[in-house]
Amino acid sequence: MSILQTLDKQYINGEWRDGLGAKTLQDINPYNGEVIAEFKMANLEDIDAAYKAAANAKKEWDEGQPEWASPKNEQLSQTARLWPHRLQGEGHYLAKLQKSEDAEVHETTGKRKEKRAAKSAPAGRKEALAAWRNFAQEAIPALSKQFDDESAFLLFGEHLYYSPASELDWDKLKVARVGLHLGTVKKNRLEPAHALALALSPAEVARVASYGTDEPEILRYVKGEALMREGENGWTLVTVDGFSIGWGKQSEGQLKNHYPKGLRWL
Repeated sequence: MSILQTLDKQYINGEWRDGLGAKTLQDINPYNGEVIAEFKMANLEDIDAAYKAAANAKKEWDEGQPEWASPKNEQLSQTARLWPHRLQGEGHYLAKLQKSEDAEVHETTGKRKEKRAAKSAPAGRKEALAAWRNFAQEAIPALSKQFDDESAFLLFGEHLYYSPASELDWDKLKVARVGLHLGTVKKNRLEPAHALALALSPAEVARVASYGTDEPEILRYVKGEALMREGENGWTLVTVDGFSIGWGKQSEGQLKNHYPKGLRWL
C-alpha cells in the first residue's frame, strides 16, 4: 500500500508558497518500488525568488563581483558569495551553470582511456589478488575463503576493493569507495586498509592487541606512536574494549603504528 504524499509547496522567504513549476519528482522506496512521496519541482522563477529572498535576508551574502573576471562579466552579479568572517561556518560561492545550446561536447580522450585501462590491466590485477590472498591467509585465515568471488575484486590504481556490485559500469564515474577497501598494493604485498580493520572483529583475525580505554598505550596509539609489546610478528588488529580501531604491525617486540595520519590526535 502506497503512503504517497504530495508536497507542492516551496519554502521561500520564510513561508510555504505554491510552486510555479509544472513537473513533479517521485521518491521511490527501493525495497518494494512504492512511491513514498511526490515533490513539485521548482522552476527558474522559484529559484530566482528564493535567491533574492535569501540575499535580502542574509547580510553575510554578497553578490558576485563582475569586475573580478577578466574580461569583466556582468553575469557574475547573479552569483552569491558567503564570507566566512561574517557567518558561523565555512565560506561558499554559489552559481548556477547552464550549458548553451551551441556548446561543444568534449569526449574523453584516447590517452585518458588508455591510462585508465593501464591502471586496471590484467597483470596488475593478478598481482593484487595474489598479494591479497597472501595477506588474508596470514592475517585473517578464518575469513580468507569468504572473499572467493574474483569478479568482485576491483583495482583502482594501487587500491584494491571488494564489491558484490562489481558488475556495475564505473566508467566515467568518480566515487569515494566502490566497496570495502581491502588495502593498498605495494611491491607485490598488501598493506591493509583502515576500513578493513573497522569491518573485522577480534575473533576473525590471527593477531590482536587488546587495550582498555583507560590504558596509556591506547592514547599513544591514536597519536601515531609505536608501542612496545611482545607478540607474534605480522599484521595485528588493535582493539579498545573489544572494538576494532585500526592496524599495527608487530615486529620484534614493537607494534609499528598504522593508524591513519589524518585521524591521529595531535
